[in-house]
Amino acid sequence: MGHPLPSARAPRPGTGRTGDTRSRAEGSGRTGATRRTRGRARRDGQALDVAAPARKTAPAPTTTATKSAAASGKHAHGPLLVLDGDGTAYGVGGIMLNCPATTVPELVEWTLSDAGIGAERLHRHGRDSDPLVVLTEAAAVRLGLPARLEGAEARRGLRLPDDHPVVKQIGKAKWQLTKRGFGPWARVYRPAQGNQRLCVQLAIVSWDALDSRAWSDAGDLPAPELARVLGVYAERVLTPRGSTAVCGLELMTALRPPTRAAKDETGTWVSQANSGALIAAVDPAPPEAPAEHPVAQGWDRGFLDEEAYQWVRDPQLLDDAECLLDFAVGLDINTAFLAAAARLTVGLSGPEHVVRPQFDKKIPGSWLVDLSAIELDPRLPSPFTPSGQRPTGPAWYATPTVAYAEELGADVRPLEAFLRFDTGAYLDPWYDRLKAAYLATMADLGVGVGQGVVVHRPNLDETPDLIPFRAGPAQLAPCARRLRPPRPQRAVCELMSVMVSPERVALGV
Repeated sequence: MGHPLPSARAPRPGTGRTGDTRSRAEGSGRTGATRRTRGRARRDGQALDVAAPARKTAPAPTTTATKSAAASGKHAHGPLLVLDGDGTAYGVGGIMLNCPATTVPELVEWTLSDAGIGAERLHRHGRDSDPLVVLTEAAAVRLGLPARLEGAEARRGLRLPDDHPVVKQIGKAKWQLTKRGFGPWARVYRPAQGNQRLCVQLAIVSWDALDSRAWSDAGDLPAPELARVLGVYAERVLTPRGSTAVCGLELMTALRPPTRAAKDETGTWVSQANSGALIAAVDPAPPEAPAEHPVAQGWDRGFLDEEAYQWVRDPQLLDDAECLLDFAVGLDINTAFLAAAARLTVGLSGPEHVVRPQFDKKIPGSWLVDLSAIELDPRLPSPFTPSGQRPTGPAWYATPTVAYAEELGADVRPLEAFLRFDTGAYLDPWYDRLKAAYLATMADLGVGVGQGVVVHRPNLDETPDLIPFRAGPAQLAPCARRLRPPRPQRAVCELMSVMVSPERVALGV
């Protein structure tokens, strides 16, 4: 989960300081001072002055507008902007900025020097979020980008070819792209200058940056509404950086940075490992990995198979009133999967193979044990298989599952195990932030803790009201778009050595 940029410790851009603006002009390779043309910003009908970079040099720099952008804080205009085709950039709180940029390098320069966007760090040893500019289809075309990635570009992994004019413009202006190139989520950066970080994240909506599988229909929203939706997500979770799964991983790193600044024996500031954080990626144990994983090649002794139940209520149990309803909406009020992450002990090191170990519920890992002898109520599904069928012999189980079998009175005797002995409650801050975000979103829906929601069929000529126990899709959809909590996939288990099934640490939404 390391950052692809050359410097992971450099402070953030967009401070609005005169010195910062001058250093960017020098770092861009241009001679002379940078001329800025004044744009206009509007927030709730009030005009604000915003500076914008011009393409040519002029006798002297203008710094008044840059200072005004930072007057109300380091990130005066919020975490992100949504740029439309007419040059209007929409931010949180109804703000509108005039962006004169017509090329990607100009947009990056303007974002760093004058847009005043970004977000504060979530941990004192972390770094501020890079400014995010979301481009509508019209804005992408205005900057010289294709409206959609099709043909050869699409076949080459959703990225522009290296010989595309925009990629050449970026290189000519002495900016760089990460190894992922210019795709739906692109990072444009320069190596850090001293302690100044220079990086802008771009998201192109028409390139499916906001994939409907993760972001619902957010990509179809008009620019002002999209800025509001993403702004709420950035405020409650973090500034979007990709799919919701990517955001989940990034949130973990932002809340537990792998390194911190410390002084060595000579008094020099150096980078040191942050206690309780993940310093490097580790491989999963063979039974925990997908069959295609390199560590699983040649492994033939079974795999961990713990997934959420695929359970559907018997339609024959529906009453007449329920059959007349057009739809039903379920809200995970108790957030069972999220709650499982609270105080969950996970492994912070690689797995160690142990033969015939004594079971210990405090050690995260995978255990080969036979749970087929446990007698349960036949009317209920077995908690030890995804299908609900009774186990037929030894199988691999995560520590929480074996601990539950022990609670049921089973004589647990593991045959072998892959265990982690360096452990910690790594997910606690992740849980706390997502819990707060979820509760705030439920409050927006008018749903309190412990309440449920029943969806009634609305009349065709009336708009359903959103109140506790009564809601319609017209109200639920906009609120639900505000927060699509991240769901870590199996990769989280591999990367973090979290020895429980992904669903036990993911949000079930």
